[in-house]
Amino acid sequence: MNVLSARLRAGLVAATVLATVGAAAAPDSTRATMQRVFGALSVLLPMSLGETRWDDPAKRQALDEALATLDTAAVELRGHGGPEVETFLYLGQSLHEDARAIQEKVAEGRYEAASYLTQRLTETCVACHTRLPAENAGKFAASLLERVGSDSLSPRARARLQAATRQFDAALASYEAEFARVPPLDLEVEATLPAYLIVALRVQHDPERAERSLAALARRTDLSASLAQCLPTWRTALKELAPALRETPSLARARELLARGRALREFPADPSDLVHAITASSMVFRLLEEGKPRGQERAEALYLLGQTEAYTRPSFELSDAGHYLEQAVRAAPHTPIAERAYVQLERELAVSYTGSSGTSVPDDVQALLRELRELSRTRSTSPPRG
Repeated sequence: MNVLSARLRAGLVAATVLATVGAAAAPDSTRATMQRVFGALSVLLPMSLGETRWDDPAKRQALDEALATLDTAAVELRGHGGPEVETFLYLGQSLHEDARAIQEKVAEGRYEAASYLTQRLTETCVACHTRLPAENAGKFAASLLERVGSDSLSPRARARLQAATRQFDAALASYEAEFARVPPLDLEVEATLPAYLIVALRVQHDPERAERSLAALARRTDLSASLAQCLPTWRTALKELAPALRETPSLARARELLARGRALREFPADPSDLVHAITASSMVFRLLEEGKPRGQERAEALYLLGQTEAYTRPSFELSDAGHYLEQAVRAAPHTPIAERAYVQLERELAVSYTGSSGTSVPDDVQALLRELRELSRTRSTSPPRG
């Protein structure tokens, strides 16, 4: 596993399951493995949420079995790769590392760290399960939520868990409850609206529901200035871009959507193009899934995802963008698109490793950057920016 994986774990998982949540059904063996993962989570999540104790002797056998299940499932998933085998290797390694890390924290008595790692694992599930159009999961996932006792969670925490277990209708309802419950500024700080729109647009293809929800939010009298400015723009975009969610995906159309969105922005951090970015990313994910592009076409698709995911799923630790940019370089080395992807990746990592003591990039990451820079170098002219 390359050295970026621990740092950019959501990106590693966001490109994983070939058809687990897509229009085509996943292989039975993959579904069975993922059900075992969910079964293990039904033991670990109540502990991470404080509903049961990590050090409860009565739970020790169940805890050990759950961690062993994650480890075994990691090995099994490596055999289900098909044409995207590297993404299953990422998922398998991620599960393996999580299981071992949680086990170590429990053995050290560091239960808060074990809880954090467990909840972080559910975020990787969300990243994967919200890439493509999907049907809601069946009774198994619903029973997991019952075993976790999700009624004690906040609507936003419940929505994340529902999305992780593919209860998408329920997740949208939980997010919508959050819109009415919390101060609007909190919705912005917690990136709740991008998470909601990703499920509504990329997974459910339901811009009409999203527009109704944003219309209800717009009626609040305590909106921040930013939301008051963006909500009309987003609602208009939801109406205008609805057909794009069902179009045959193409890179040209994705580039056009991103360009139209960028034209709405008045400053770098302006989120006015949020709906355009999510719609474009939906198109690119579908292109990768349905068209299986190779070479420079695949590289550009990954490069576009590097642009959209840095914005729609912002996080210091769970950045999807770095993974896509690295894979763009590897998909078409020594080409202009690889060169552009490397430039953006270098910037992403510089920000990731910059703190109060300055920029400090670990040696192994620097070595990887040197490798990718060599792969990206070309004297060709860059293609037109779209």
